[in-house]
Amino acid sequence: MTEPVTWRSASAEPPDSKRTVLVRSRREGDRRVLMGWYEDGSWFGVDATEYVRGAIVAWAEIPQGPA
Repeated sequence: MTEPVTWRSASAEPPDSKRTVLVRSRREGDRRVLMGWYEDGSWFGVDATEYVRGAIVAWAEIPQGPA
């Protein structure tokens, strides 16, 4: 099963507040895709750590996975 992942600009189109999504960081050397959410103008990791402003450059819905 293949599911497309559509990345969106974090600055132009943030997700609905408090919804967990995939996030991509811009930090130098950091190529990880993480999980987090957006709330009141800030991004947070699933461990509730607040990301540095501007660190998240893109986000995507979490794929549903197999049934």
